[in-house]
Amino acid sequence: METVKFTISVISPDMCRIVPHDIRSKFKEIADGGCIMSLDVMLAEMEAITKKCAEIGVTALFEM
Repeated sequence: METVKFTISVISPDMCRIVPHDIRSKFKEIADGGCIMSLDVMLAEMEAITKKCAEIGVTALFEM
């Protein structure tokens, strides 16, 4: 199974963004969204990205 890395980019002390390390547009669409300002929203987005990637047969890996 292919693994796609997603980086959690810290924009400010209370704001971050999840960005894919892949040039393919389908992964940019999966991670498309605005800035994340709370931990529960970030965890929910990570779970949603993981599920969407699993649907197309890809493993999502998150790193900071």
